[in-house]
Amino acid sequence: MDWNHACENLCRRMFSLAHCAWSGKVACTQGPLLTAGLSEDTLSIQAPDLSGAARGMYLCACALRDHQPLPELGQRRLIASCGMMVDMSRGGVMTVAGVKELIDAHAALGLNLMMLYAEDTYPVPEYPYLGYLRGRYSAEELRELDDYAWESGVELVPCIQTLAHLEQFLQWNESIGMRDNDTCLLVDDPKVYDFIAAELRSVKRLFRSNRVHIGMDEAHGIGLGRYYEQHGPSDRFSLLTRHLNRVVSLCQELSLKPIMWSDMFYRLGSKQNDYYDTEAVVPESVISEIPQVALCYWDYYHQDEAFYTAMLQGHAAMGKEVVFAGGIWTWSGLLPHVRRTNATAYPALRACLKTGVQTVLATCWGDDGAETDYRLALHQLPIYSEHCWKGEACSKEEIDRLGDALTGLSTLAYEAMGAFYPDAEDRRPGKGLFYADPLYPMLEGLWDLSGFGDMLRQGMDVLAPLKSDPRCDYAWTLLSIARKKLDWISTLRPAYLRKDKAAVQRLVDEYLPALQALYQRFLALWRDQWESCRKRNGWETPCARMGALLTRLEDAERTLRRWLAGDIPAVEELEETPLCARRLYGREDYHTFTFPQYR
Repeated sequence: MDWNHACENLCRRMFSLAHCAWSGKVACTQGPLLTAGLSEDTLSIQAPDLSGAARGMYLCACALRDHQPLPELGQRRLIASCGMMVDMSRGGVMTVAGVKELIDAHAALGLNLMMLYAEDTYPVPEYPYLGYLRGRYSAEELRELDDYAWESGVELVPCIQTLAHLEQFLQWNESIGMRDNDTCLLVDDPKVYDFIAAELRSVKRLFRSNRVHIGMDEAHGIGLGRYYEQHGPSDRFSLLTRHLNRVVSLCQELSLKPIMWSDMFYRLGSKQNDYYDTEAVVPESVISEIPQVALCYWDYYHQDEAFYTAMLQGHAAMGKEVVFAGGIWTWSGLLPHVRRTNATAYPALRACLKTGVQTVLATCWGDDGAETDYRLALHQLPIYSEHCWKGEACSKEEIDRLGDALTGLSTLAYEAMGAFYPDAEDRRPGKGLFYADPLYPMLEGLWDLSGFGDMLRQGMDVLAPLKSDPRCDYAWTLLSIARKKLDWISTLRPAYLRKDKAAVQRLVDEYLPALQALYQRFLALWRDQWESCRKRNGWETPCARMGALLTRLEDAERTLRRWLAGDIPAVEELEETPLCARRLYGREDYHTFTFPQYR
């Protein structure tokens, strides 16, 4: 790639992204440090690589736009490879244009790595059911993205699955011969290795990077399904390492350098099957069988730097390259969980710097229907870039200012969106209220909601003046639904049990129409947001959920009006004595908050 031509192209994009109309010259050279200087009408930037040059251009463009002095740089990468992993496998595959937006943001921040998590949303011609009806990328789309990333100084790396998390593919009858269980491939079966070889050939053709993430996480039940039926009991450590060695061998045949999630080694070494069990023991005999693969420690949960440090040191003791994956919390539902990201990312990155980890990912997952727009995560992406370039010297204030500049929205606006969650833990009452059935007491006992209504109102007050921005309108409408639903749930059943028909009548006449209007408005906003950056495949999930919500509100109105008119003696759902509705599986997702029947 020609350096000067690439810098000219990046300069146009970075100045446009900064909304800077400065008309001077930009001269870029390569050097070990990122530096910038201005002499008359020439901006001189020195950088170690293209994404570093783009960072310099963007930061200087923001300063020139605001008629401010150039930033003091003199920066060096402290983490060799750093950037986002974006989940394209939960029914929310981003369009090519949408991914390019993320790549531009990476370049502006000087981030040089981006992973596409694609369980089944990339083409493997020999297996047409891989990604069938799921918004699978075409070969042409992936090559276009790889070119764009390469020209931006960003390494685009595929993350696939070669053991578990393949339920979307394994659901089809054509794949049944490769199944151990619903999600996991059948280890030792020749057909499985034909499939994995085809996966690897595909990514080798489509991506310049010689790195590939082979997944292999959360292989719960490995060896306990059809494998058990065929072979009986087995040593599951041995099963895992045998399979891993075969997959790594296939990678080596194609000169690919594999990365894998590390959790299964820890889970099998834990009496509780717990990845984060501090007493888990991975036997030396197993460690000696691990082939040449980078071990990716993923952790988006802990708020204690010492815990991250101990886990990173434990990984390093296995003698393999260590990769770290933290998170920007996009998977708690409908809005980013700002406080949880802040609480977990800062200590994790400090631990990475102290232990010398050289590849770091900011994962953006789409669990439970890809409800949150990944672009809303960009405000917190500077947490990663500034630790990468400045180390522990970076401040939250600097990070927030850069997030404000990159997204065009203030930190206060994003914190107001974060009012959807009550604290820095993974508790989801906002999502629960949004999806909650209007008659069944499915939220009883899940959380203490005292004060949550006030928190929602405060978030709404911040967002209300900003509703001309579709992102803020979307968030304000969502918070409004949660607050009105909280009032509804808090007052309906007590009024019904008191036989206070006047109060119930008021709820039916005032609250239900207002809720229905808010849900209709939110549906339109959500659809517009989705279609602005995602393929239509996957939209059927939120569309069906919204349809169920609206239909159920109509049904609740009909039922309550019949009771008010004396046509029925009781509303059976409201006659149920509420119990703590915490389900066995404990995950706060759509199904937790909706129907009492087992899914």
